[in-house]
Amino acid sequence: MDVTVFVSPARRSEFIPRATEHAWRSIEVDPTHATGHCALSYVLMLSGRHEEAMAEADIAVSLDPNYAWAYASQGSARTFGGWPREGIEPLNTAIRLSPFDPQMARWLHHLARAHYFLRDYGAAVVIARQACHSFPNYRPTYRALIASLGQLGQVPEAQNVMSDAVARYREDIRFAMVNRMPELREADHVHMMEGYRKAGVIP
Repeated sequence: MDVTVFVSPARRSEFIPRATEHAWRSIEVDPTHATGHCALSYVLMLSGRHEEAMAEADIAVSLDPNYAWAYASQGSARTFGGWPREGIEPLNTAIRLSPFDPQMARWLHHLARAHYFLRDYGAAVVIARQACHSFPNYRPTYRALIASLGQLGQVPEAQNVMSDAVARYREDIRFAMVNRMPELREADHVHMMEGYRKAGVIP
């Protein structure tokens, strides 16, 4: 589930097929266990296969309606699949069910993205800022915070966040900004780039 966190974005193509294979293998071992479907939903989302990702997440919820990871999978798949408004409630449900979950950094990041995609930049800043403070080693949330600050015209703060991110992650942070990751629909990538440009962190 953390295939995108601990490797450079430039190397994702090496690891996502391997993660997908392991997710499928998990489901073959026990198709009634929700975790395998959650993992498969996530890697399908990362591959840009959003409809399939949403279907797998829905299966996970149906198998275990009290499982935080299943709701997080639903929310994430919908957020990146073009349905961010429908992604907010399941992400909040996951956070409520497991408030100290080891996946909390990712859930908060995806919740911030859902608000960003809805152009609710103020809410996105609040959530992303909290996530960066609580989980400073989680790289993706810095991008959500920078773009949201840029959209709000808070350029000095956005550039301070960028400086911090570059100090931590060097050019990995910039690579993931200017290169569209497969999970981002083209329209969402353009929207993110608009925020980065307003923040003055990319040309």
